[in-house]
Amino acid sequence: MELDRATTLAHLSNLEDAALIALFSSGKLSEAASALARAEITRRDLAIPELTAPIRTDDLGEFLTLRTYLEPTDGHLLAACLQANGIPSLVADANTVQTNMLLGLALGGVRVQVPAGLMPAALELLQRYEAGEFALDENTLPE
Repeated sequence: MELDRATTLAHLSNLEDAALIALFSSGKLSEAASALARAEITRRDLAIPELTAPIRTDDLGEFLTLRTYLEPTDGHLLAACLQANGIPSLVADANTVQTNMLLGLALGGVRVQVPAGLMPAALELLQRYEAGEFALDENTLPE
């Protein structure tokens, strides 16, 4: 499914600077989306990274643990927030912990992991996430 220009612009404008740069540099954007990302980077007066070749996720280093949770759902929520901001992530051991919570205690819960090269951006986003910046306002939820 291809997104329209307005939706793409809205998404790009909501990304943090580091996440926008990472997404632009990822090589995963279409030509049109890449042009919109470049325009947003320019609008923010950020340095446009030189692209010699598309950057693959494995180019960013091994996956490192950003945070652990005893509940798999908590890990998936953080991973979704990271992914929505252009940071690839995975939730390790989620199926094992979901299947047997006692094994989850032995494993230390689930691990939310991100590429080493994006750890600084992920840590910044984690701080905002844990401060409640992405929490839903209960007053705006439908009854």
